[in-house]
Amino acid sequence: MTDKGDTHYWGVWHGGKPFSEYLTIKPRFCSEFGFQSFPALEELRPFIDNEAEDFAVKSHQMEFRQRSPTIGNASIMQHIERIFHPPSKGFGSFVYLSQVLQAISIKTAVEHWRRLKPYCMGTLYWQLVRSLHCLPVLPLASISDSCLFVCLLVVNPISCT
Repeated sequence: MTDKGDTHYWGVWHGGKPFSEYLTIKPRFCSEFGFQSFPALEELRPFIDNEAEDFAVKSHQMEFRQRSPTIGNASIMQHIERIFHPPSKGFGSFVYLSQVLQAISIKTAVEHWRRLKPYCMGTLYWQLVRSLHCLPVLPLASISDSCLFVCLLVVNPISCT
């Protein structure tokens, strides 16, 4: 528990902890946390030469685009296995589940911290918008260039929490 100031909490993403770990964190204000997902396949296609070869989690293209190379793809897969079990329907299923996973992660944290009001008076997650125009990467953002709202259920202003 923090008595003053803000908290940056990366124990789930960088620490590999389960989403339930958010429920043990009691910040006054959480100004930075997040969970990475893959962008939609439509957003990756313009940058991929060979879909059969490159549309794989461990392909050179996906590893090259990973901005968190030591933990990124492995962390996403670890959490997918923890919650959904490995997707068996190919790369498209993996991409979709990574987006659902991101939404669950942020929803878990935000709803918990909303319940702590007035002790916790707000959260900011990293990051809301992704742009693939300058550097096509696998970011922590939840709204993409094509306006696919991965975390729409989280930003709903009315919540039962």
